[in-house]
Amino acid sequence: MGLIGDDIFGREILKIILEHTGVDYSGIVVRKGASTSYTVAINPPGIDRIFLHFPGANDLFGYEDMRWHDIDRVRHLRFG
Repeated sequence: MGLIGDDIFGREILKIILEHTGVDYSGIVVRKGASTSYTVAINPPGIDRIFLHFPGANDLFGYEDMRWHDIDRVRHLRFG
């Protein structure tokens, strides 16, 4: 389960999941008007990596976005 925006990043995430995994992504909620979260990793030579993170829809995910009727089908849970 997760929350993504109805932007180009969100559409690409769903497309990649469908094309490359065949996994049922019905637990992913698409929030109209929200932006999908992303992180840019910068790895300049000789220094530690730098991460630029935009939390986007991750900051909006809440109780109302949970698909409680699907919980009994879950085989793996990662909370973060």
